[in-house]
Amino acid sequence: MACLLMACLLMAIAGLARAAAGPLAAAPNPCLDATARTQLLCPDLVMRRPFGLRLDPLERPGRLLLRAGNSIDNVGLGPAELHGRRASRYQMRARQRIYRRGGGRLGISTEARLLFKFVPGQTRYWKFLQAASFELFRLDSRGRIGRRIRRGPKVSYCLRDLSHT
Repeated sequence: MACLLMACLLMAIAGLARAAAGPLAAAPNPCLDATARTQLLCPDLVMRRPFGLRLDPLERPGRLLLRAGNSIDNVGLGPAELHGRRASRYQMRARQRIYRRGGGRLGISTEARLLFKFVPGQTRYWKFLQAASFELFRLDSRGRIGRRIRRGPKVSYCLRDLSHT
């Protein structure tokens, strides 16, 4: 049954989501301009394919929960840096820092938000709010995507350098 269920489900990535609009408009991204990009050390954030997929029958008896690991990796030449300015006690507006190839850096206005997160028994840290989302779809017998089953609850991610990707 678990194999059949796994064959019928597909975890699709909606990709890096746009952060909620705020009072500051985002500046054009110079890393998307082919000419400007030659002078910059641009980050390139990509969502890694879900890994460690497994079915958890114990979370809610009578239901199966699909669990998976995920990661946003920077495969670009430059670091991914967001610098926050406090908007409220638990949120910050973020500016992106992009480094120039010959030295120096740019500060780019974004619509990104950072959220302060408490994790009981662990630590406290800032997360990139609405960085990405996941959706689960049913597959037909030919492997084509059918209707959406569910949207995952996780939309905020830590940006920390655990390993160079």
